Amino acid sequence: METFLALAEELHFGRTAQRLRLPQSRVSQQIRSLERRLGAPLFTRTSRRVELTRLGEHTRDSLGAAYQALGDAFDEARTVAQGVVGTLRIGFLGCLNGTPLTTLAADFAAAHPAMGSPGAGAARTYQEALNQVATGRLVWPTHAGLFRHYCHPGVTTRPLTGLPPAHGALVWRAAAEDARIRAFVALGGGHNYW
Repeated sequence: METFLALAEELHFGRTAQRLRLPQSRVSQQIRSLERRLGAPLFTRTSRRVELTRLGEHTRDSLGAAYQALGDAFDEARTVAQGVVGTLRIGFLGCLNGTPLTTLAADFAAAHPAMGSPGAGAARTYQEALNQVATGRLVWPTHAGLFRHYCHPGVTTRPLTGLPPAHGALVWRAAAEDARIRAFVALGGGHNYW
Protein backbone atom coordinates (compact mmCIF):
# COMPACT_ATOMS: atom_id res chain seq x y z
CA MET A 1 0.00 0.00 0.00
CA GLU A 2 2.80 2.44 0.93
CA THR A 3 4.64 1.72 -2.32
CA PHE A 4 1.51 2.23 -4.40
CA LEU A 5 0.64 5.53 -2.69
CA ALA A 6 4.19 6.83 -3.02
CA LEU A 7 4.30 5.96 -6.74
CA ALA A 8 0.83 7.47 -7.25
CA GLU A 9 2.22 10.71 -5.80
CA GLU A 10 5.66 10.70 -7.43
CA LEU A 11 4.66 9.15 -10.78
CA HIS A 12 8.30 8.11 -11.15
CA PHE A 13 9.73 4.71 -10.20
CA GLY A 14 13.23 6.07 -9.44
CA ARG A 15 12.03 8.84 -7.10
CA THR A 16 9.61 6.43 -5.43
CA ALA A 17 12.42 3.93 -4.82
CA GLN A 18 14.63 6.69 -3.41
CA ARG A 19 11.84 8.01 -1.17
CA LEU A 20 11.09 4.54 0.21
CA ARG A 21 14.75 3.54 0.34
CA LEU A 22 14.08 0.49 -1.79
CA PRO A 23 15.71 -0.77 -4.97
CA GLN A 24 13.77 0.34 -8.04
CA SER A 25 13.28 -3.30 -9.01
CA ARG A 26 11.52 -3.93 -5.67
CA VAL A 27 9.12 -1.03 -6.32
CA SER A 28 8.30 -2.46 -9.77
CA GLN A 29 7.86 -5.93 -8.30
CA GLN A 30 5.46 -4.72 -5.59
CA ILE A 31 3.37 -2.75 -8.09
CA ARG A 32 3.18 -5.70 -10.51
CA SER A 33 2.15 -7.97 -7.62
CA LEU A 34 -0.60 -5.55 -6.58
CA GLU A 35 -1.83 -5.25 -10.17
CA ARG A 36 -1.95 -9.06 -10.47
CA ARG A 37 -4.01 -9.27 -7.28
CA LEU A 38 -6.44 -6.66 -8.64
CA GLY A 39 -6.52 -8.13 -12.13
CA ALA A 40 -5.95 -4.77 -13.87
CA PRO A 41 -3.18 -2.17 -14.27
CA LEU A 42 -2.96 0.74 -11.83
CA PHE A 43 -0.46 2.68 -13.94
CA THR A 44 0.20 3.29 -17.62
CA ARG A 45 3.94 3.13 -18.19
CA THR A 46 6.07 4.35 -21.04
CA SER A 47 9.82 4.86 -21.18
CA ARG A 48 9.25 8.55 -20.36
CA ARG A 49 6.08 8.69 -18.23
CA VAL A 50 4.11 6.95 -15.52
CA GLU A 51 0.42 7.83 -15.20
CA LEU A 52 -2.41 6.51 -13.09
CA THR A 53 -5.17 4.59 -14.81
CA ARG A 54 -8.78 5.22 -13.76
CA LEU A 55 -8.47 2.23 -11.46
CA GLY A 56 -5.23 3.70 -10.12
CA GLU A 57 -6.91 7.05 -9.40
CA HIS A 58 -9.82 5.31 -7.68
CA THR A 59 -7.46 3.13 -5.64
CA ARG A 60 -5.31 6.14 -4.65
CA ASP A 61 -8.37 8.06 -3.50
CA SER A 62 -9.77 5.08 -1.58
CA LEU A 63 -6.52 3.97 0.03
CA GLY A 64 -5.16 7.42 0.81
CA ALA A 65 -7.60 8.17 3.61
CA ALA A 66 -7.38 4.64 5.01
CA TYR A 67 -3.57 4.77 5.01
CA GLN A 68 -3.62 8.14 6.80
CA ALA A 69 -6.03 6.72 9.40
CA LEU A 70 -3.69 3.75 9.97
CA GLY A 71 -0.76 6.10 10.45
CA ASP A 72 -2.76 8.23 12.90
CA ALA A 73 -3.80 5.11 14.85
CA PHE A 74 -0.18 3.99 15.04
CA ASP A 75 0.94 7.44 16.28
CA GLU A 76 -1.81 7.38 18.92
CA ALA A 77 -0.77 3.88 20.03
CA ARG A 78 2.83 5.08 20.41
CA THR A 79 1.62 7.99 22.55
CA VAL A 80 -0.40 5.61 24.72
CA ALA A 81 2.67 3.36 25.08
CA GLN A 82 4.65 6.39 26.30
CA GLY A 83 2.02 7.00 28.99
CA VAL A 84 0.94 10.43 27.74
CA VAL A 85 -2.80 9.71 27.94
CA GLY A 86 -5.75 10.81 30.00
CA THR A 87 -6.68 14.31 31.01
CA LEU A 88 -4.28 16.99 32.19
CA ARG A 89 -5.99 19.83 34.04
CA ILE A 90 -4.19 23.17 34.02
CA GLY A 91 -4.94 25.81 36.64
CA PHE A 92 -5.70 29.38 35.64
CA LEU A 93 -4.97 31.92 38.36
CA GLY A 94 -2.55 34.78 38.52
CA CYS A 95 -0.06 36.38 36.20
CA LEU A 96 0.49 33.69 33.57
CA ASN A 97 -2.98 33.32 32.08
CA GLY A 98 -4.15 34.38 28.65
CA THR A 99 -2.51 33.88 25.29
CA PRO A 100 0.81 32.43 26.48
CA LEU A 101 -0.91 29.67 28.46
CA THR A 102 -3.51 28.90 25.81
CA THR A 103 -0.73 28.74 23.18
CA LEU A 104 1.23 26.33 25.37
CA ALA A 105 -1.91 24.22 25.88
CA ALA A 106 -2.62 24.16 22.13
CA ASP A 107 0.97 23.14 21.36
CA PHE A 108 0.71 20.39 23.98
CA ALA A 109 -2.53 19.10 22.41
CA ALA A 110 -0.90 19.09 18.96
CA ALA A 111 2.15 17.21 20.26
CA HIS A 112 0.00 14.67 22.17
CA PRO A 113 -3.25 14.17 20.22
CA ALA A 114 -4.31 11.13 22.27
CA MET A 115 -4.77 13.47 25.23
CA GLY A 116 -6.69 16.20 23.41
CA SER A 117 -6.65 19.71 24.76
CA PRO A 118 -5.71 20.08 28.42
CA GLY A 119 -8.73 20.77 30.59
CA ALA A 120 -9.05 23.97 32.55
CA GLY A 121 -8.96 23.94 36.33
CA ALA A 122 -10.16 26.90 38.36
CA ALA A 123 -9.19 28.27 41.74
CA ARG A 124 -10.12 31.52 43.47
CA THR A 125 -7.01 31.83 45.69
CA TYR A 126 -3.38 30.74 45.65
CA GLN A 127 -4.04 28.43 48.62
CA GLU A 128 -6.93 26.79 46.79
CA ALA A 129 -4.78 26.35 43.67
CA LEU A 130 -1.90 24.87 45.70
CA ASN A 131 -4.32 22.50 47.44
CA GLN A 132 -5.58 21.28 44.05
CA VAL A 133 -1.96 20.84 42.90
CA ALA A 134 -1.05 18.98 46.11
CA THR A 135 -3.99 16.61 45.68
CA GLY A 136 -3.08 15.92 42.06
CA ARG A 137 -6.10 17.61 40.50
CA LEU A 138 -4.20 20.13 38.36
CA VAL A 139 -0.90 21.46 37.08
CA TRP A 140 -0.54 25.19 37.56
CA PRO A 141 1.64 27.75 35.77
CA THR A 142 2.39 30.59 38.17
CA HIS A 143 5.31 32.82 38.98
CA ALA A 144 8.28 31.31 40.79
CA GLY A 145 8.37 33.98 43.50
CA LEU A 146 5.11 32.63 44.91
CA PHE A 147 6.99 29.82 46.63
CA ARG A 148 8.89 32.20 48.89
CA HIS A 149 5.53 32.89 50.56
CA TYR A 150 3.34 29.84 49.92
CA CYS A 151 4.97 26.49 50.52
CA HIS A 152 3.16 23.20 50.30
CA PRO A 153 4.62 19.76 51.01
CA GLY A 154 4.61 17.37 48.09
CA VAL A 155 4.49 20.08 45.43
CA THR A 156 7.18 20.22 42.74
CA THR A 157 8.11 23.40 40.88
CA ARG A 158 10.04 23.82 37.66
CA PRO A 159 10.96 27.20 36.15
CA LEU A 160 9.38 28.09 32.81
CA THR A 161 11.72 29.85 30.41
CA GLY A 162 11.08 32.75 28.05
CA LEU A 163 8.85 34.62 30.49
CA PRO A 164 8.72 38.28 31.48
CA PRO A 165 10.51 39.28 34.70
CA ALA A 166 7.94 37.52 36.93
CA HIS A 167 9.89 34.27 36.26
CA GLY A 168 7.11 31.74 35.89
CA ALA A 169 7.16 28.22 37.25
CA LEU A 170 5.01 25.16 36.69
CA VAL A 171 3.86 23.34 39.84
CA TRP A 172 2.38 19.87 40.35
CA ARG A 173 1.99 17.21 43.02
CA ALA A 174 5.36 15.46 43.28
CA ALA A 175 3.88 11.98 43.77
CA ALA A 176 1.62 12.43 40.72
CA GLU A 177 4.41 13.15 38.24
CA ASP A 178 3.94 10.98 35.18
CA ALA A 179 4.55 10.99 31.44
CA ARG A 180 1.73 13.51 30.80
CA ILE A 181 3.19 16.05 33.19
CA ARG A 182 6.79 15.46 32.02
CA ALA A 183 5.66 16.00 28.40
CA PHE A 184 3.91 19.28 29.32
CA VAL A 185 6.94 20.46 31.33
CA ALA A 186 9.32 19.58 28.49
CA LEU A 187 7.28 21.60 26.04
CA GLY A 188 6.71 24.54 28.41
CA GLY A 189 10.31 24.67 29.56
CA GLY A 190 11.80 24.85 26.10
CA HIS A 191 9.69 27.45 24.29
CA ASN A 192 9.13 31.16 24.56
CA TYR A 193 5.39 31.44 25.25
CA TRP A 194 5.53 34.69 27.17
